[in-house]
Amino acid sequence: MSSAPDLSIVLPCKNDWPNLRWLIPEMIEKLSRHAFTFEILIVDDSSKAQDYMSPYVRIIRRTGPPSLARALHDGLLSALGRWVITMDSDGNHRPEDLEKLILAMPQNLHAWIIAERSDYLDPKYTWIHRLVSWLGNTIIQAVCNLPTRDNTFGLLLAWKNDLLQLPLEKIFHGHGEYYFRLLSFAHEKKIPMTTITALHGIRPIGSPDAQPFKRLFSYSIALWNHYYLLRDTLYA
Repeated sequence: MSSAPDLSIVLPCKNDWPNLRWLIPEMIEKLSRHAFTFEILIVDDSSKAQDYMSPYVRIIRRTGPPSLARALHDGLLSALGRWVITMDSDGNHRPEDLEKLILAMPQNLHAWIIAERSDYLDPKYTWIHRLVSWLGNTIIQAVCNLPTRDNTFGLLLAWKNDLLQLPLEKIFHGHGEYYFRLLSFAHEKKIPMTTITALHGIRPIGSPDAQPFKRLFSYSIALWNHYYLLRDTLYA
């Protein structure tokens, strides 16, 4: 790419390279249908070093303790596009829903577009996983007073300039709990948001969280800490 792309898709990768071998060609096929330029930015999070040869792909490599949130942080700061999309590399986020985000862009040029799950395709996600997800998201929405229903999925499209106005160091740490902190701080900044529906995809490799209640507990602790951080930030 000779000039900065319009759109950057940030893919944190922790030993998900086998997934990327099928995911990236599908992403390129979907993205190439549309009249804008794009890059796919793989953030290799201390994996065994591998490569992917494509004019659409850039790779940055992290060292040190793996962290989904820090990988996304580094990727967002390195992204060259005016818009950025955060997307999982494990198959949870489908290329079809990536395209739905893009199709919603012309009607929502100044809004973030948030993907919310309407169903799960992966049979390994049991009713317990769904119950815990619903319960966690309901609590997050109430505590943070968010307009969005699904605040843990992680698939969104945002203006990069909007992201740079947020306290990134307070948001991007730990694991998946970064996402509700991101949406909460964006909402407090009165950044407009709209939603699309998406399907939770099938992981070709790996399994869902084997201890969903343990994850709910850790998210609850993170939410409690965020509530007091947000209160102190707003009323300092």
